[in-house]
Amino acid sequence: MNTILTRRNTGIVIDSTCDPWSSFKDDPNIRMVPLKVLVGDEAYDDLLEITIDQLYEKMAGAASLPTTSQPTVEQFSVAYAEMCERFEHVLSIHISAEMSGTVRAATEAGERFPRVEIIDSRTVSGGAGLLIARILSLLTTGIGTDDLQAYVAHYKRRGRFLIHTPSLEHLRRGGRIGRAQSMVGGLLGIHPLIELQDGLVTAYGKARGERRALDMMLQYVADNAGPTERLFVGLLHGANPDALPVLKQRILALRPDAQIVLEGSIGCVVGVHIGPGPAAIAMIAE
Repeated sequence: MNTILTRRNTGIVIDSTCDPWSSFKDDPNIRMVPLKVLVGDEAYDDLLEITIDQLYEKMAGAASLPTTSQPTVEQFSVAYAEMCERFEHVLSIHISAEMSGTVRAATEAGERFPRVEIIDSRTVSGGAGLLIARILSLLTTGIGTDDLQAYVAHYKRRGRFLIHTPSLEHLRRGGRIGRAQSMVGGLLGIHPLIELQDGLVTAYGKARGERRALDMMLQYVADNAGPTERLFVGLLHGANPDALPVLKQRILALRPDAQIVLEGSIGCVVGVHIGPGPAAIAMIAE
């Protein structure tokens, strides 16, 4: 049956890699399950017990990189029980299964809750955040379950997430670099750009200097959105807030009709693996 889903009857469970948290923390339809950030002997709930600025401070003085761990099945079970009391339908949207065991834990917990639908976003951070923002918008006007499934499939095909980072060192040391290991990012003045492709971190290119890196990010937008398509964008940073106004201005100069629906910071779990200083664009053409 093609049930109509709305904000009144549908809640969403997310994890703390769905950025930016500032866009979702006060939304009554959202329940967030945090991953853990492990710094030395201390464990913190991502976003709830540690901020990205605090994380970078701790990373600067740490002998080894922090690590992260996925939520437990029990954490998801508690979240699903709470949301199923409030809503007829629950969507549970998470970081790519290629990058984390979070979806597996959510799926195991969801076996006890038939009204919960698990969605692997096949992306992370702003990529997942933009999917959630668009679904919230669709729920506001109402959308059938069949149309929602079709939209999620479209987003997985056409959604894009590109990160400009000063260094690949944190990705390399954290073992999360995927196919991007073939790209040299440590040369003086070289700025690597990476994207999420098929659920994995993938090399997009490298630029000499930040200006050229921003040029490549704009070209990425132009290459992945047709002139007659509606364009929705999310902009994120990691301790680099000055990058967002520049990105926003240039995107709107390229596409005055673009809707900037998310602006904010990456979370700590993503920050552990990316390191300080990134700027990122999430986008979907519809």
